[in-house]
Amino acid sequence: VRFMGYFRVHQGSGQVFDAIDLFLPDTQFETQACYMRLPPSARRACDAAGVPFREAVHAASHALLNVLPLYMVCNSTDMGTECDNPYDTRFRPERLLLFDKHPGGIGLAAQATPLFPELLERA
Repeated sequence: VRFMGYFRVHQGSGQVFDAIDLFLPDTQFETQACYMRLPPSARRACDAAGVPFREAVHAASHALLNVLPLYMVCNSTDMGTECDNPYDTRFRPERLLLFDKHPGGIGLAAQATPLFPELLERA
């Protein structure tokens, strides 16, 4: 995990008033994950709607995280999702990925795998 920085945003207006760069060491640990590959039609639908694909995938991943507690005994902070590094040039598969935030995993990803269709519909 690499933390790049964050924006400070006024709650009332939603206006960004500061950008904070972070220079933290990378964090690595082994864990469990589940994912779903996105069909090419997802990219075409985003393009047709004028929505940036990478941002849409990122938003969809966070929507999945937020509906997980409706189906499993967990907190939405128990799992994480891939976040694109805008400066990364490596190939990234087009997928929605969720991972256990606990080193070694605690089985949440395995529980979420068969729920993906329902999670997507609810999100």
